[in-house]
Amino acid sequence: MRRLGVVVVCVLALPALAFARGAFYHDKPLPTRSGATSASRIEPRFGRVASSLAGKPAQVRCWSALDWARINGDLLAYGGAVESLDHVSGFYRADTGRIHLDPTACAGLVDLLYRRLRPEQGRAFVRIALGVDTLAHESMHSRGFRNEAVTECYAVQLNYQTATALGASRAYASLIAQRSWAAYPAHPSNYVSRECHDGGKLDLSPNRSTWP
Repeated sequence: MRRLGVVVVCVLALPALAFARGAFYHDKPLPTRSGATSASRIEPRFGRVASSLAGKPAQVRCWSALDWARINGDLLAYGGAVESLDHVSGFYRADTGRIHLDPTACAGLVDLLYRRLRPEQGRAFVRIALGVDTLAHESMHSRGFRNEAVTECYAVQLNYQTATALGASRAYASLIAQRSWAAYPAHPSNYVSRECHDGGKLDLSPNRSTWP
C-alpha cells in the first residue's frame, strides 16, 4: 500500500502513431455494474459523481488487478505511458472522455459507498482516501485542467464534496479532506503548488475562511 499523498494521478496523452495499431486494451467493451465487486466494469455511480464534478458526462472504468497489469503492458509497449502504471492510481483519456481507476482506488470507493466502511486510520482508511482523491483529481482533468499541480489542488479542495456524494457523513468527509490535505506536501513536486492554500490563487472559495 503506497502512502497517502505519494500517489501519481495523471492525464494520459497517447502519440498519434500508437493509434495506428487499433484500440488499446483499456478501450475494450466492459459491462456496466454497480456494487461490491472487483471485476473490471463501467461504474455508473462513480461516473455520476465524476460527471457532477466535471460539469459534463464522464465515464468511470474500474479495473481488476489482472486487467490493470495488461493495460500497463499495453501502454508501455506502444509508447503511451511516461512511466509504469505501478505507481499510478488513475488516468484520464481526453479523446474518449473516460476516467480509468486502478484496483486499489476502486476498492476504496467500494468500501466507502457500498460496504459503508468508516475506518479512521490504517490501510483501510488510506485506501478510501486514495480512491476519493483520485476520483476528484481525474474529474478535474475531465473538466479540462491539464496542469497536475492545479488539478491536484482543486481535487484536495473537492475531496469533502466527493466523499459526501459517495455517502460519507459530513464528519467523515471532513476527516478524509483534512487527512488528504495533511499529506499534500508529500506529493511529487509537479503535483504541488505554492498557491494551494487558503486565500491562494487556486483557492476555489476565496470568500470562505475554512480550508480545504
